[in-house]
Amino acid sequence: MGISIPPRKTMADPNTKNSGTEKKDRKILIIDETLREGMQFHGLVFSLEQRIKILEFQENLGVDVCQTGYPPALDQEAELITKLASHARKNKFKIRTAALGRALPGDAKIICRTGVDDPHFHFHVNDSTERFAQSLEKLDTLFSSVQRELPQAQISLAMLDIGKTQPGLLDACVDFFNNSGHLSILSLADTSGIMAPNQVRDQISRLTHRSNQINLAIHCHNDMGMA
Repeated sequence: MGISIPPRKTMADPNTKNSGTEKKDRKILIIDETLREGMQFHGLVFSLEQRIKILEFQENLGVDVCQTGYPPALDQEAELITKLASHARKNKFKIRTAALGRALPGDAKIICRTGVDDPHFHFHVNDSTERFAQSLEKLDTLFSSVQRELPQAQISLAMLDIGKTQPGLLDACVDFFNNSGHLSILSLADTSGIMAPNQVRDQISRLTHRSNQINLAIHCHNDMGMA
């Protein structure tokens, strides 16, 4: 997953071409999800030793963030993630450790207890505008409490999913979190894999021009061979 971080001080005019200066101000971060997505293959379970080897490989490769797993799924999974985060701290790795869960208080508590650097959440968008506004307020309250628990964390939220969500709701989401101050990364996920590359490009380009306080990420699946 690559995160495109636009300049913080100024927003680009969507009607003008990118200048060389703007391109230099943009930075791409890599979030590697091998340890979580890899175990979605039927029958595959990484041992602690295998997870450590993968994490160390990512560290040597210069990956920015390792999404270590999904701790709310099982107690055993949470224990392994806790040991992996401890290994990274003990060895003073530069790579940041993260873990994924639902954007719910119970999942947030489990993630925070693992000791990872960054809590990552996912949220399924409801097409009801009224309910969506209420959901954004609840999400912001949750992220505020997580931020108090982990003040150095880079909180990420994956919106599921951009291939099926009305553009107006995505716009509202970016605008809301631009002003909230509690979210670091908004991940735009095509988890159904229905979007063609040009559609993903156009969607990300449009939303990047709206984002001046949060970083945007892209997460794509290739279930239908569209990547």
